[in-house]
Amino acid sequence: MAVRTKFPLQESDFADLREVMRKYVIPGYAPKEPFLDRTGAVISMGSCFAQNIHRTLTAASIPSAWLNLSETINTPPFALVTMQALRGLDTSLIGHMPPNVLTDEGLAAARALLPTAQAFILTLGVAMQPFHEDGKPTFHISKSGYHGTNWRLLTVDEVLNYTRSIINSIRAMKPGIPVVVTLSPIPVTNSVGHESVFGQDCESKSILRVAIMHLMEEAIPDVYYWPSFEVVRWVSGHMRPFFGGVGAFDMRHISSTLLTTIMEVFIEAYFKP
Repeated sequence: MAVRTKFPLQESDFADLREVMRKYVIPGYAPKEPFLDRTGAVISMGSCFAQNIHRTLTAASIPSAWLNLSETINTPPFALVTMQALRGLDTSLIGHMPPNVLTDEGLAAARALLPTAQAFILTLGVAMQPFHEDGKPTFHISKSGYHGTNWRLLTVDEVLNYTRSIINSIRAMKPGIPVVVTLSPIPVTNSVGHESVFGQDCESKSILRVAIMHLMEEAIPDVYYWPSFEVVRWVSGHMRPFFGGVGAFDMRHISSTLLTTIMEVFIEAYFKP
């Protein structure tokens, strides 16, 4: 029989965010039982949202490392290049990165934790990708921005193929490691070639989310999706403001209280007591 879940209709249904997550958001995504140990390392990769995952795990005394991809370049092609650099296959791009993005120090910290890593959290962020005139993705950045001006949205199939390759690269270093895929709820910094930054952000996130849906339909062993995107972008329309406010320095970033709540439920779902 098909699974059906009724949407919560009463204001009282949204009184407690943790209960909203447990009842209406994470079912079907969270593992049946927590399986991670709090002494094992977790590596996260992505932008500031992944950084907050790293900070929260560290605050919970769970060993953690963060591979920093700023939101502008947190695209599936760049995430794959990051994995190649982590594997030592291609480090030529590191010198072209802005400060504090894909640094030797960040790569070294992740490599140091790899032998004891028990999970990898992959945060996808943006589907708008710059390309060279030859059609290959570009990552070379200067003070004036990207070299080359050919920008376009990746297709769902491209995102799906890149994400599969990223997971394969992760498991080439650590066979069988559980991978948790998330979608960053942080909006794009700028629109490219379109006057509506909200419209382009919606298109970008939608492409990534549909690709993740197809990935999960493939039922790759020990690949999970954590629906923090749905909490921030969907539940937020029915509750108090999620962006700005206490602990967030602008209206693009999420309040520290909300981030703490999301990660507390994540730890509850994935980590043994």
